[in-house]
Amino acid sequence: MSPAAAQYPDAPTFEYKVAVTYNVKRGALIPGTTISFAGKSDSGAELKGVSGYAFRRLGDSIGWQGQLRANTYLDMTLRVIAYTNDFLQLGGLATIGLTE
Repeated sequence: MSPAAAQYPDAPTFEYKVAVTYNVKRGALIPGTTISFAGKSDSGAELKGVSGYAFRRLGDSIGWQGQLRANTYLDMTLRVIAYTNDFLQLGGLATIGLTE
């Protein structure tokens, strides 16, 4: 199963919080999400697969909630650390929830 947007459960059976950093190449997906990095523009780093405004600048947030596989959910909030036309560097917190 590929990641899919879904509501994070209110009370998962187990929950883990992990600090994460990602270097995402142009055209690649942010790990565990359906969001991809399209490259740099005058408006900032362009993202595909987000709802609303598609551009982020340094320090801006990217949020995503979804299901990674059966009974496994992800709630992730990331900040833009750096970007060029070739890569996007992100850091933040991933919360993984497991249900029965």
